Amino acid sequence: MNNEFYDHAKAEKIASYIKENWHKTIHDDRKNPPPDNINPLPVPHTTPCITGHFTIFFYWDTYFTNIGLILQDRLDVAKSNCEAMAWLIEKMGFIPNDTFKSDSNRSQPPYFSLMVREVYEKSGDKEWLRKMAAYVKREYQFWMTARHTELELNRHGQHASKEFLLKFYNGLLHRRLKKPLDISDADKLRISANYLSEAETGWDFNPRFEQRCPDFCPVDLNSNLWRYEKDLAFYSRELGLGEESFYEDKASTRAELICRYLWNPERKLFMDYDFVNMQHSSVACLASFHPLWLGLATKEETEATCNNLGLFESDWGLAVCEKISDPTFYQWGYPNGWPPLTYTTSVALKQAGRNEDAKRIAAKYINWAIMHFEKSGQLWEKFDSRTGEIAGGEYEAQPMLGWSAGVFLALLKI
Repeated sequence: MNNEFYDHAKAEKIASYIKENWHKTIHDDRKNPPPDNINPLPVPHTTPCITGHFTIFFYWDTYFTNIGLILQDRLDVAKSNCEAMAWLIEKMGFIPNDTFKSDSNRSQPPYFSLMVREVYEKSGDKEWLRKMAAYVKREYQFWMTARHTELELNRHGQHASKEFLLKFYNGLLHRRLKKPLDISDADKLRISANYLSEAETGWDFNPRFEQRCPDFCPVDLNSNLWRYEKDLAFYSRELGLGEESFYEDKASTRAELICRYLWNPERKLFMDYDFVNMQHSSVACLASFHPLWLGLATKEETEATCNNLGLFESDWGLAVCEKISDPTFYQWGYPNGWPPLTYTTSVALKQAGRNEDAKRIAAKYINWAIMHFEKSGQLWEKFDSRTGEIAGGEYEAQPMLGWSAGVFLALLKI
């Protein structure tokens, strides 16, 4: 750790707080059955929050939680979180957004394989890997069938009923985004389908997709699926399955398509691609660093992307999207910053050899966390990258362990 950038003793105090409080986020639904509107899980699992809005199991949150659990020698819980996801795949054929029964009409960004590999590389348990690899393959098939496009890249979507979509519009979209109620049901269904697909991105809601999320091939989604293909090849080699060439070919094809369609040579960034109108999104976001983080980008793409860091950086960290003229305030838009994208971007910078940039971004998050921990005794879900305040948005920020804790611990390493 580099004491030049933050107060070491204060950071260690937070690390100790995290270690002492993981148990408060671990639920065992067999011993304490949840309400009827929640799918009970057959193994212990973490939730993002100790109290508040998010006291159930969430998909992509759990990847970043697992990073912290592994760093603090709670491999047992990290492993159990993977097994909870495997059970959901067995039951539903995919991993839903969370375990609310009403949210089983969509997934979230695919991180299951990344979790499995990180647990395996720590444990070396090949029998466990054999079981989990089969579920990674099943989830991969979900994305390759339910969320495929004519470009041979993938998109986000949803599979909700008309009844749910109307309820979603009249309730959440009206309340959080002030959508008008005096429009036709047909328009409500169309708008709801687009926004519910956006909820599957984990970035609900944001300006990246012009409120037409299913029309776009996102950078982060396709980068993660490239990583799945590389992981499945790795699992095949480890387990002697003989499938490595198949998945390596898939990964090579996807890398070529990402370079062809998602790299914007004018802006020198990876950007989401509107395959309906055959053009890039007009909004740059931190997903641009995903191919760098996962090891997909070329040297030239990496250098050009890192040179665009200034589009996102403010005094207190990284905004998830660049500043644009759209007056709509999205919680996954400028100036809000979020721990998971701070982590992926910081690691991308470090892997690109931009060590000072990586340290600076990591330190901004650490100092923000220290400031608010001293005020409240809590870690928080999201931040304003300009002011350092706890961020606003479509709902009030929550006190959180979850990804806020996992990212804090990981960034101490940087």
